[in-house]
Amino acid sequence: KEEEEQKQLEEEEIKQKEIEEQTLEAIQKGFVEKGCDVFDLGRALQKYQPDYYKSLSDWRKTVQKATFECKADVRIERAGQKSFHHQ
Repeated sequence: KEEEEQKQLEEEEIKQKEIEEQTLEAIQKGFVEKGCDVFDLGRALQKYQPDYYKSLSDWRKTVQKATFECKADVRIERAGQKSFHHQ
């Protein structure tokens, strides 16, 4: 049982890193390379921090210069079990 738990923790770490890398890659491609707000952060900022949003002269330029950090928290439940859908 302890060996299975260790294996599951390792799998969770692997998936966590994959998700973090893929998310940062999407941010890099969308925000930085294409100037697109792929996660609609501008709208959230405008809604929850309107004064700060208004103080920005150009949201696209600002977001292209920003640095991002991504942290995923992965928990695998029922590893190895398959779900079959019947029609």
